[in-house]
Amino acid sequence: MTSFLSDSLPHHKKRLLLTITLFCVIGITVSLLSIFLLRDVFDLTSSNSTLYFVKEGNRAVTIKRDLFTEDESKLIFKIDFNKLIRTFIRGEAVARGRALLDVTWDTDTGRGEIKQFRPNGTMLSVTFSRFREEGNEASGLFIGGDLPFGDPDRSAEGATYGMAYYDGKDWYHIWCAANEGFALMPDVTKFYAPHEWKYLNSRILKKTDDEVLLESSHLLDNNRGNIVQMTRQVHMRAADEFLTLNVEFMNKSNIPVEFIYVYGDDPWIGNFGNSLGDVGWTETGIVKHETFISPLANQYAGFWDYGNDAAGEKHNYTGMANFIKWISPLPSHVYFSNSFANCCLNDTPIASYFNRIINVMWSDWVLLPGQTTAFTLLIGKANINAQTGMPDIPEGLKH
Repeated sequence: MTSFLSDSLPHHKKRLLLTITLFCVIGITVSLLSIFLLRDVFDLTSSNSTLYFVKEGNRAVTIKRDLFTEDESKLIFKIDFNKLIRTFIRGEAVARGRALLDVTWDTDTGRGEIKQFRPNGTMLSVTFSRFREEGNEASGLFIGGDLPFGDPDRSAEGATYGMAYYDGKDWYHIWCAANEGFALMPDVTKFYAPHEWKYLNSRILKKTDDEVLLESSHLLDNNRGNIVQMTRQVHMRAADEFLTLNVEFMNKSNIPVEFIYVYGDDPWIGNFGNSLGDVGWTETGIVKHETFISPLANQYAGFWDYGNDAAGEKHNYTGMANFIKWISPLPSHVYFSNSFANCCLNDTPIASYFNRIINVMWSDWVLLPGQTTAFTLLIGKANINAQTGMPDIPEGLKH
């Protein structure tokens, strides 16, 4: 076997080669330590490590670490370190042999994302309040939206707008921007969307490589005596393919409040952009037609990008699946439909090009002044059970 330093080399060349090798090792070590320290000191992530030079007004230039949709046309140039941090975290996951969380959260704007890097090269990504609805921006822990301009994962179709999964080669869409609604009785025709809640503040309650707990607070005043405070918490662990969403409402007014709360989605599971191939599923089987399902007989439900033969589709789609599980309290209605407004007429196949939806609803809840109530959901990616060939949730979540 030939030694690293051949005996045939002159002595001075050996010393030179050793010196160069030593400097390379020291340089690499210092670089890695620098990145590690900078990540902690400046909270660098794979989504906020780019400096954007944005034109403001006629001459002023502002430097930002995030670029939202409305500012993209003002971008002059950028200095991008996102890919470097992304590569570093991915290498760290491989070195540790376990999944790691990369959390980006801006308490001022109430926007951010959670990325889960795994040692086998796969990823799970969840964005929060990086979207517009009716021309307005949401803030807080509402699932949905685009990754920052320049994020290395943003260019892939389906990698953003909610929850997405990367299998090492391609990105697949798992959940879209949630269609959440809150209606104050007796006006059931007016549902308050995420952007209509006043954003108060947010907090990072826990953030490690293995676990994150975020919280955001909001206020709704309908100027008719009803004042409701909403507190949202998202918890996620690096070892899981789902998150826990807890939404608490408190009646801050002097009169009772009666309300309806709904959490729905048209997830476009699989390939982002349309609902083709999406078919409903529960623990009891496939759901091919619009229908209400029993929230008592079923603990969870979701969509599967399998193809609905009742809609004339073949089974040649991506096979990706998602799930939503209601922990507490028990919903009053859960249904699959082609529309949020209508459901379950004439045994209609789930066949909409854009809107194959699942909706979870709690109706006629009453809060006395000062009283609170909370709604807890698990939202995530389902996997195919090798024995049944059907989507399934982790065994530990079934009870």
